[in-house]
Amino acid sequence: MTRNAYIIVKDFGTKDEREGLAAKICEQTLYPAVTEMNGQDTGAVIIKLRMHELASFFDTMQQNDEFNWIEYTVQFEF
Repeated sequence: MTRNAYIIVKDFGTKDEREGLAAKICEQTLYPAVTEMNGQDTGAVIIKLRMHELASFFDTMQQNDEFNWIEYTVQFEF
């Protein structure tokens, strides 16, 4: 059974800034980052991936100066 993890960047600027960050994350990590769920703005950037992909994701993020200062919250789906 595949378990998912959600990486959340809360309270990151304006809607346009969040959308820009989501686009950069998608481009750099190849994991889908979204700012809306069910057509509603979440006020956060959300990245859904599998639990075993977490290390790879964070390794990519910490190596990139554009992202290594961002605070993340990780939520697991069981």
